[in-house]
Amino acid sequence: MTDYYQQQASPPDSKFLSSLTARANGAGLIHKAIKEQLYRLQKLKAEDPDFESTFSSLFSDLQQHVKEEEKQDLPQLEAKMDQDSLSRLSNSFERTKLLVATRSHPLSPRAPPFETAAALLSAPIN
Repeated sequence: MTDYYQQQASPPDSKFLSSLTARANGAGLIHKAIKEQLYRLQKLKAEDPDFESTFSSLFSDLQQHVKEEEKQDLPQLEAKMDQDSLSRLSNSFERTKLLVATRSHPLSPRAPPFETAAALLSAPIN
């Protein structure tokens, strides 16, 4: 999203862009932590004594992160974009969801173009 917004941003929007970039960097760390939690959960059996606490922690962290993005990031971004740009971004997001792994791969690359290549390679085995 940051790359897309950089293409659209005007100089008065630089404060917003800086804020968005800082939040995206922080979100990357949160995404990594959630991937690691998911990876641990995938290795546990439901009867494992750590399963419930691992699941609860993962769900809580994920729920909090989604709420933050929905309440802060997305409304700010939507306010800065026209309807055509929002539509293109939405379509791009829908296509991206087709490539997202269904299992956690915490050691896989987290930045383009390697993230995309890793997702394409892992998709058939997920």
